[in-house]
Amino acid sequence: MIPISFWRRYIARYATMAAVPELFGPRDRLSYYERAPLWRPEQGLSAFVAELVRDQQLAEAAPRISAFLEFWMARQALAARGSGLIEFSFTTNKPGFGAMLYGDNRGMVRAFREWCRIGGFPGDVASRGAALCETFDGAALSMVRAEFRPGSPTRTSLTSSWFLDPLRRSGGFASRLERLPLADQNPAFVARVRALEAGLAPDYFPLFLGFSFDGGVLKPKMYFVRHAKEPPLAPGSCAARLIEGLQMDPGRLAEARDAFRRLWEASSEPVTQILVELSEHEAQPLRMNLITGGTRTGAVKDVLRELGDPRFDPRGVLPFERAMQTGRAKYVALRLTPAGLSPRVKLYGQACFAVGS
Repeated sequence: MIPISFWRRYIARYATMAAVPELFGPRDRLSYYERAPLWRPEQGLSAFVAELVRDQQLAEAAPRISAFLEFWMARQALAARGSGLIEFSFTTNKPGFGAMLYGDNRGMVRAFREWCRIGGFPGDVASRGAALCETFDGAALSMVRAEFRPGSPTRTSLTSSWFLDPLRRSGGFASRLERLPLADQNPAFVARVRALEAGLAPDYFPLFLGFSFDGGVLKPKMYFVRHAKEPPLAPGSCAARLIEGLQMDPGRLAEARDAFRRLWEASSEPVTQILVELSEHEAQPLRMNLITGGTRTGAVKDVLRELGDPRFDPRGVLPFERAMQTGRAKYVALRLTPAGLSPRVKLYGQACFAVGS
């Protein structure tokens, strides 16, 4: 059962932000996807997912997909009302899809521990990841995601957030890591995270903290956010300095900056999210994503086409458009590496279904 305190915080955030958005500055805003009616596909969830399985060549993963959705639909925030909101994700370079569901932090972490026992995940790794999310209040917003790829194991993520704390009064990423049990603390890792936060201050704010559980390896990841009309990668900006730290070839860096600028300009929301996935044992980030909100899919196809590289195929956007029946993505994520832009561009959209449909 979702605690009343969770819904009180959600309603308070929505009401205050709608009434006095200037109070929050660049920390937070109500997005179009919070204000607009939820999209409810004509077919139920089972038929919707069956189409995705066929389209994305996932027949062998169908039992895993069904098990994941059956387990989590009964535990997510809207289950008591007979509904479930799912955020789907698609990548342009490989078939497959991801599904994310929302709930209160205490309930989602408890369910995640149960899910790991059922799935046979290594107990110590799962426990360390859950402990990271338990540094948040029990009534915080939490999300679980599974990504399914043909011929690959499921990639599972659990993330907790500052979403219901729009003023970000409860500290940042490093302060959360310092709340872990002593046995799980890593002072050198905390120092790297603190340096990362300092490098993005005062422009960017903590949004989500969690981990991906991939092939038995725990990968912490941090999402930063900024709502502002100024271009996010202006020379000398915090975000520009961050990606310059990847030490790309100058031509590749210019290419990445131009691609992100164009997607940002083609978006309905003046928001930038930055995902940084750090290793506890390596100084360099494992990956970095630049994320826009409410972005036209036509602009994504234009950017991919004009890169002039066969690895960047604009046809990779079509499965998203076809499944989500839209020409605008809730989010678009560009992945950056020292080699430049990755051909993996990720598009997100959401849909609401009746439980058991």
